[in-house]
Amino acid sequence: MKPFDLNLAKAGHPVCNRRGEPVRILCFDKKDKDYPIVGLIDRGDKEEYGMFTEKGKYGKALSFDSIDDLFMASMKKTGWINVYKRQYHHATGHTIYDTKEKAKDVAKGDSGYVDTIEITWDE
Repeated sequence: MKPFDLNLAKAGHPVCNRRGEPVRILCFDKKDKDYPIVGLIDRGDKEEYGMFTEKGKYGKALSFDSIDDLFMASMKKTGWINVYKRQYHHATGHTIYDTKEKAKDVAKGDSGYVDTIEITWDE
């Protein structure tokens, strides 16, 4: 999890609370100078209403950290890289491709090509 970023949240990036539970933002402009963000916290079988400051602090919990403070949720990314056999070692290419087909197409004709592998990471 990354610290809450109001601009990223407004752009639609996923948001969660300190526990990692997803928070669905309903609005950023509630008529409340202290708590303009309204969201629904996903508790599994139900959603609970929460009000947040522009910095992502939950409700009246300004003087302490709350389990419901907002954070930017990690986004799982997937891509494909090529592996090559070189004279004394194996090496990967420097580019991550969107599809396996694109990665394999780039590797065509390279005599050291070994395989194309899928990788995943959090951003």
